[in-house]
Amino acid sequence: MRFGRGMQLLGSFQFLVATLLYTGIVIYAPALILNQATGLNMWVSLFSTGIICTLYTTLGGMRAVIWTDVFQVMVMLLGFVTIYIRGTILVGGPAQVLEIANNGSRINFDDFDVDPRKRYTFWSLTVGGAMVWLSMYGVNQAQVQRYISCRTERDAQLALFVNQVGLCFIVSSAATCGIVMFAYYYNCDPLKSGKISAPDLYMPYFVLEIFKNLPGFPGLFLACAYSGTLSTASTSINA
Repeated sequence: MRFGRGMQLLGSFQFLVATLLYTGIVIYAPALILNQATGLNMWVSLFSTGIICTLYTTLGGMRAVIWTDVFQVMVMLLGFVTIYIRGTILVGGPAQVLEIANNGSRINFDDFDVDPRKRYTFWSLTVGGAMVWLSMYGVNQAQVQRYISCRTERDAQLALFVNQVGLCFIVSSAATCGIVMFAYYYNCDPLKSGKISAPDLYMPYFVLEIFKNLPGFPGLFLACAYSGTLSTASTSINA
């Protein structure tokens, strides 16, 4: 071993702890949404999600994880696009969304302030973001095992390129939906008005409100949230 047995054990322990904490947070999010939408007990949702994910990951292995991820990504994108279109229409169009977001200082691409206390600047997003994604795609076992499973180095490079295109689209879609939600609640914050009890409930409440007269669409959002959870959790379990 290149760095010795001690370093291997330390790395394995760190990865195990980080993965357990990360997976727990990932599973919690859709359980919260399901609780708000249907009233289902939070613990029932958490345990059922974990059991289902563990079952198909154990039985199907890497192949099952990859193919279910493909389907789940399609569901996620469909959910994002639907929320964006509906929310934008209710706000008054893309131009209105951008104007409100700009007035609320939610679109600042030219903030080059080096003050580390500021949450979002050009440097925090580029330098900090680069470090985060480099750790995810450079040394994370969940990603490295996928590179190794490819037949050739060329196939691994192609798979990574396709992944990056999809990742950029998904992250951009999620951020765009967040901007639309901000514009929708610009003058009527549901947290301050007491309609929700925690910031985690913003998006579930937003979806239920904009689709309250359209049966089936809240279910699409729930499927979107669970797709993100199952794809992440199954990858972590398989790793």
